[in-house]
Amino acid sequence: MNVSLIIEISNYLASTLYAICTIPQIIKIVKTKSSDDISVMFVLMYTFAGILTEIFGIYHGIKSIWIPGIFSIILNIITIILVSLCQNLTNSKFEIIEEMEEYT
Repeated sequence: MNVSLIIEISNYLASTLYAICTIPQIIKIVKTKSSDDISVMFVLMYTFAGILTEIFGIYHGIKSIWIPGIFSIILNIITIILVSLCQNLTNSKFEIIEEMEEYT
């Protein structure tokens, strides 16, 4: 087997793993309806790093970087949205509880 083919396959595999590693976090947020254990700063930095990697991959025409990278960025944006929604729901719950306590 050609060494460059092995390197290319390895690059696609690594990029794909990088892209899908956010999926378990998304599943956890959806199942628990909580994002308390999620570091928003990590997700934002991870997304920013993905965007920079995309720029590099597109500029150099490296499909094994930019094709999975698009998927990764989409998953990161979904994670950010879910974290925001969970935080808004949590804040709303606290407001409702505070309002109920005022009336009791």
